[in-house]
Amino acid sequence: MKEKGILVLGLAVLALIAYAVFVIAVIKLVVGAIILLITVPVLWFLWKKVKKKAEDKF
Repeated sequence: MKEKGILVLGLAVLALIAYAVFVIAVIKLVVGAIILLITVPVLWFLWKKVKKKAEDKF
């Protein structure tokens, strides 16, 4: 009985670690997607501004 208890406890710890790693990975993906969604319009706006100034200058 003691060996089964240790085995179940070990599996529970491994499952908890795997779950934590999965949650951290999902959080990182979401943060990366949010940063990408914010960065793309800003870079697009800056590109249009620089392109217009370059066309006016040359």
